[in-house]
Order: sequence, then structure tokens, then C-alpha cells
Amino acid sequence: MKLSLFLLLISFNLNAAMKVALTVDDLPASGKDVKGYDRLKIVDDFTSALKKNKVKGVYGFLNGVQAVHQEKRLKVLKHWKKSGHYLGNHTFSHKGLTKSTIEEYKQEIERNESLLIDYADSIKELKVFRYTYLEEGETKEKRYGIRSYLARRNYRIAQVTLDTSDWYWLEAFSKCASKSDKEGMEKLKKSFLDYSSLNINYSDKLAKMIWGKSIPHILLMHINAFTTYVLDDFLILLKKEGVSFVDSKKHIFDKFYDEDTTFIHEHGKTYVQQALETRKLVFKNLKQPQLPKQLDTICN
Repeated sequence: MKLSLFLLLISFNLNAAMKVALTVDDLPASGKDVKGYDRLKIVDDFTSALKKNKVKGVYGFLNGVQAVHQEKRLKVLKHWKKSGHYLGNHTFSHKGLTKSTIEEYKQEIERNESLLIDYADSIKELKVFRYTYLEEGETKEKRYGIRSYLARRNYRIAQVTLDTSDWYWLEAFSKCASKSDKEGMEKLKKSFLDYSSLNINYSDKLAKMIWGKSIPHILLMHINAFTTYVLDDFLILLKKEGVSFVDSKKHIFDKFYDEDTTFIHEHGKTYVQQALETRKLVFKNLKQPQLPKQLDTICN
């Protein structure tokens, strides 16, 4: 009887609707410039799509090196904040922890604060940190050296459970845009939507199998020409699949993320993948979707 009840509860949890907090990395200028796409218009179109789909309170993580002494990019930050969203710390120059010493990484975090303080509404707002490349340290010393430092300075770590890998499509999209190849651009959009739907559902199922319940998901995207092109369709697709969006503060500060996965590796991974590997779990019937190949041939 107890076993049957347990299986019933697991089945219920696996079918629970997803609640997702949207976040974006690498403000104010993610990825390469694309012909015909102005950076300021990109952020305005991106925030307009968010507003249309009633997605509020998105955390954007800043790399100060991309904005210092560049007035137009500073305007991007102003427009982002005017739209009602948040700004957090993503290090000054986007250097990964694997290629940094502990002291170098601390300096990257602190240097970024001098720009954040001019745009964030409060100290608490800017003290939300997203690791670059999701790298939390390839040694125990680095992992806990930085985590201890962040805790002492009252930072909250913004984890990632859902990753669209949207950056992967940008190069091919740039080629299509330069040729005004609308058909090719639409093919890239479909490719992204198909992959993202599969990968997000995979990550959600995996999380439920690890923890036995729905978790407060945090989705990673970037603001560039490609994501702005696909964002409205992407959000509509997720809502049709039962996803509801929440203010990113709600999930970033959720007690669920108080757990330390203890993950140590030179490469960064999502919180779900970290938990999978440190728990040494294997689910043979659940396969992660692979990124599509040969995108660069679409607009040849």
C-alpha cells in the first residue's frame, strides 16, 4: 500500500506544470553585432516581447567591460531598468573561474559593482551573482573560496536549471540576416523552438526524477539579434506547453537553492546536471537532446 501511494505521488509530480523564472546573461551586448540589428532596438524589442507575454521581473546579468565608456550600451542598461527588470553581477570581463585565481575572480566581481551601483535600485538587487560559463570551480579550494566570499558579502547565487543554448544559433542567423534570407531565418527559428522544447522538457523530467517533485526552474537566455527574433514565439510555445512565468527573484531566492551540489569540474553545468553527477544517478530511459548540426549551411 505504501509503495503504491509513493508511485502515485511520483506520477503526480512528474506531470506537474512548470513554473519558470527567466534570466538573461551578458548585458548589455551579448554575442556579435548583426547587420540590420541595433543594440538599443534589440533590448527594446526583447522587453516588448516580455511585456506582451506578461513576463515580469527578469534578472539581467551585467559584464561591465561591454559598457564602460560606451554611451549607447549604457543606454541599453537604462532601457532595461526602465522596463522594470533587475540587474545582477556576472563579473566585469566575463572571465571564467577555471582560468582565474580566486583573487582575480574576486576582483572581477568587485570591479563590476562600480557600474552596477549606478543602475540597480538597491544593493540587494545588484548582489545576485551568476557564474560566468556556469563554472563554479575545478578544485575544492576554488569552489568554496568563492562561495565563502560571496556569502560573506551577502551575495545570492543565481543558478540555472534550463538552458536554451540560444547563443549557438547566432552565427548562422547573422549570415542569414546579412543576406536578408527570411526563409533561412525562419528555418533557424523552427530549429531553435524544436530543440528548446525538447531540452526544456528533458531537464524538467530529469529534475523531477532527481528530487521527486517540481522544482523552481530558472531559465537562461541572452539578449541578441537572434533571441529577439524568436522570443515572442518561444514564450508563446512554452505557455502552450503549460509553463507559467514568475518573477525571477522568487526562484533565485527560493530555499531550494540553499542546497550545495558539491559539484567540482573545469566545465560549468546546470544545477540539475550538477545534482545528477554528484548523486551518481543514471536514468537510462531519459536521453538528453543534442544540438542540431550544420546550421551554417542553411543560408549558403
